[in-house]
Amino acid sequence: LDYTFAKGYYLNLGYLYNSMGSTSTNIARLFAFELSAKNLYPYRHAIFLQGTKQITPLLFAGLALIYSPVEVHGLFLNPTLTYNVATNWDLDLIGQFGFDRENGRYRSPIQSLFFRIKWSF
Repeated sequence: LDYTFAKGYYLNLGYLYNSMGSTSTNIARLFAFELSAKNLYPYRHAIFLQGTKQITPLLFAGLALIYSPVEVHGLFLNPTLTYNVATNWDLDLIGQFGFDRENGRYRSPIQSLFFRIKWSF
C-alpha cells in the first residue's frame, strides 16, 4: 500500500511472508544470509514501513523501517538524506541500523553509515 499526501509526504506499507525464514535468529544474520528469489529476508514475517518528504527543492529525507514480529523482534532502520548539489549530482547520507530485542531492551549489533556522491545521466 502506498499514498502520497498533498504536502509532499509519501508513505509506503508492506508485508512479507517467507516460509523459509527464521523465527528466532538475531539481526546480525541480515547481512550474512544468502539472498535468493525464494529467500528474500531472514525472518518468517516482516512489516515494511517507509516515509519520505521533500523538505526543500534540493533536500529530500526518508526513513524505512522493517519490523519482524518474531521471537527477537528484529528491527531494521534505514534513514536517508539526499541533497541535490547540481544538475544530475546528489550527495546522499545513508544509515543502516539493525536491532534485536534482548531482555526487554533493544540492542544494535549492526550500525553502518554511508556517504555517496551520485551522478545521474
